[in-house]
Amino acid sequence: MSLILITLVVTSIVFSLTLVLVNLRTVVFPTTTFLVVHTILEVFTVCVSFSIFAVRWSSMRPIPDSQSLFIGVAFFSVAIIHVLHFLTYSGMPVFLESYSVSTPVHYWMLARLTFAVALLAAAFLPSDRTYRWVPPPLTLVLFTVYTLSAILLVALYSSELPAMIVPGEGLTAIKIGLEYVAIALMAAAVCLYWRIAARTGELMYFLLASALVLGIFEELSFTLYKSVFDAFNLLGHLFGFVSFLFIYLALFRSSVRRPYEKLQEAKGEVESRTKEAETAKLKAQTYLDFLSHDITNILSPITLYGELISKNEKAPPEVRRYAAKILSQGELTASFVTNLRRFTQAERSAPAGFKPLDLRKALSEAESEVRKRYPGKRFDIAYAVPGAGPITTIGAGYIEDVVDEVFDNAAKHSPGHEVRIEVGVESVVKAEEGPYWRMVISDHGPGIPDEAKVTLSSDVFDPEKRLARGIASKLSFMSLVVEQMGGEMRIVDRVRGDHTKGTKVVLTLPARV
Repeated sequence: MSLILITLVVTSIVFSLTLVLVNLRTVVFPTTTFLVVHTILEVFTVCVSFSIFAVRWSSMRPIPDSQSLFIGVAFFSVAIIHVLHFLTYSGMPVFLESYSVSTPVHYWMLARLTFAVALLAAAFLPSDRTYRWVPPPLTLVLFTVYTLSAILLVALYSSELPAMIVPGEGLTAIKIGLEYVAIALMAAAVCLYWRIAARTGELMYFLLASALVLGIFEELSFTLYKSVFDAFNLLGHLFGFVSFLFIYLALFRSSVRRPYEKLQEAKGEVESRTKEAETAKLKAQTYLDFLSHDITNILSPITLYGELISKNEKAPPEVRRYAAKILSQGELTASFVTNLRRFTQAERSAPAGFKPLDLRKALSEAESEVRKRYPGKRFDIAYAVPGAGPITTIGAGYIEDVVDEVFDNAAKHSPGHEVRIEVGVESVVKAEEGPYWRMVISDHGPGIPDEAKVTLSSDVFDPEKRLARGIASKLSFMSLVVEQMGGEMRIVDRVRGDHTKGTKVVLTLPARV
């Protein structure tokens, strides 16, 4: 807001001192000198106007914006009309076969009124969306038709239009009246952009309001000149030059540089948040290391004494039963800490990549271990896997635990001495992700109820499931580890709809050559 006030004060002082100290009407420049300066100033105006149109039109597709579109297309019209103004200016080479002394002034008023109306109308348009009923191509067509019609009207009927200036006498009343209409429109636009700037704090609107303030004094200068080559005329064009310099900063420079500035700001914010997240993760891992180490040390004597009491035949039966429960819970907590450590290790390994693993070898080792662990049970393990050769995936050191846990659960929970397990491995291809191995391990045990399956999924740590999960099992953590590898683990009924007929664990893992 201070920028607008400074512009208003400085421009008012310059204009007032000029009126008081110098009679600019008596200062008339040589035609050649004036035309050179006039042409340079007008070419600057035209270049800025065309640049605004080019940038605003080019950037309207990714970011629909009615205000930018309207301003851009309006400046396209302003640029074309300004070209006609300085080409037909008195003393310039003949551009049209016949035109009156008022022709360049007609073009001038046309350009200034278009400029004032466009910026005033744009203040009412949204800067964050576009209207469907005014598509961009139609907007450009309408402005083009308006511009060509107005140019042809002036070019063909300039001598029949009201005179704007009378040589030797000065400006006509209608010309001065039109200038004051343009001033009124610009003053209204200044008020609107002032309010928008105060509300949003955006520099673009401050610059636009300041440019319009300069435009007002430009038009005031053009109500005072007597000759098209006198100093008041030049003063008006100098005000116009500074006004369009502000417009360049507001509309062209902001359109080109602001997106890059926002990108840099977003990049800096992302980098800052990434650094904060990495620091927080490192702290969390450090705390987890300390916590898991201390919990293990605390649990060791608890489980030791619990085991001693539960096996002490002299202790009362009830005390031994309680001690066994303490021992069981201690072992469960120790298992939880171990699984948590394994998961954090997998998280740390993910960025560097997991080591390759042969599924065929992992299955063989898991079968060997489960047979040793349960010597009193008879195992019937059927395999349906591809022919000879390794079945290579990733996750060495982790997937073996998953397979071993599934085999162990099947053996532990199968009723009687008979343990039946079916293992199937097949190659699958996921669209845009490449080849995978799908391994299905099915048992014929008592199965897992549906309400318990939810605690074994990869989203086991979802806050909504906090009350349902209790202490996550090893499979819960393993499902998260598999997800870290880019795979998936699902636990379903072997017979759909009947969990009592056994469980099926489906592992989908990235294939490696």
